[in-house]
Amino acid sequence: MRTALAALLMVTSVPITHARPVLERTSPVSGSAIRKAPSRILLSFSDALVPSRTDAVVRNASGGIVSSGKAQVMGKEGRIEVSVKSLSPGKYRVEWYATAADQRPAQGSYNFVVGVTKELMPASRRGRRKR
Repeated sequence: MRTALAALLMVTSVPITHARPVLERTSPVSGSAIRKAPSRILLSFSDALVPSRTDAVVRNASGGIVSSGKAQVMGKEGRIEVSVKSLSPGKYRVEWYATAADQRPAQGSYNFVVGVTKELMPASRRGRRKR
């Protein structure tokens, strides 16, 4: 019985080396409301990335692409850098896909807001007065 249980655990467990790349940090921060528009977006992952199978774009609220060309992938560092056009006040969405060095893919997206106004401010912060 113990041998069967041990064999089952070995077959069903996934080694950490075969995990998908995890987005660890972003700049601007996911969900943030910032006053000044960034000139680039930075994404940092948990693993080294395959540059030819990794990319990211930035879209405005209408879905139009506002990033400038293909993202720069620093594969060994596990980073993506996306240059953006001049961003006007509004909501933006960063969409990415990444492939780890062991060929495991992942994808995702996050939002941020530029030019904080009452209309663009997250609902949780509306109505608060500055102290």
